[in-house]
Amino acid sequence: MRGLDHVLFVGTLFICFTVSFFFRENRLIGFIALMVFAYLAGDANPVATTDYSVYWNHYNMLGWETSPFEKGYTEFSLLFSNYGFNYAQFRLIFAFLAFIILFISVCMFTKNVALFAGLYGITVLFNDATQIRNLMMIALVILGTALLSRENIAVKIGGVITLLVATQFHDLGFVFLIILGLLGFIKIEILRKYYKYVVY
Repeated sequence: MRGLDHVLFVGTLFICFTVSFFFRENRLIGFIALMVFAYLAGDANPVATTDYSVYWNHYNMLGWETSPFEKGYTEFSLLFSNYGFNYAQFRLIFAFLAFIILFISVCMFTKNVALFAGLYGITVLFNDATQIRNLMMIALVILGTALLSRENIAVKIGGVITLLVATQFHDLGFVFLIILGLLGFIKIEILRKYYKYVVY
């Protein structure tokens, strides 16, 4: 992070935890915080972000070499490249899109989005800001999980499809697809009965 980014990051965390302490419904503050994180992840410092050069080189070599990344990420990159976006622009838009999906997903679980944003900011944000593909995968996994938690079978199928899309951005998504895809179709009473074994 650059100098002003540190201030923005710490200030956002402070506001998130303060607001979540006094107000349980804080979607707007949570949304603003996640958009700040989207900016920080999308506009990451190329020198300080370890994988930046890898993604930058991949983006600039699209069509010239076989992509080492998943099909979804590669095709999404190619779409923006064909429309004349450079990597920095693509990365920023990609990050904002991922965080918007993340916000929608979290709202399906809780109204205390500011608390989620604060906890996210001090834990996995740093990894997701580096591994930008992982960021999109996690956002889609949480959305898929939210859909799978609904009772409607059609919505559950939508959750499985969303998890399938997540695998196209990071291979780790297959782990979530297998585990959550199966759990999503088991009755909640059974899950409550055997949850200890599931956790193990």
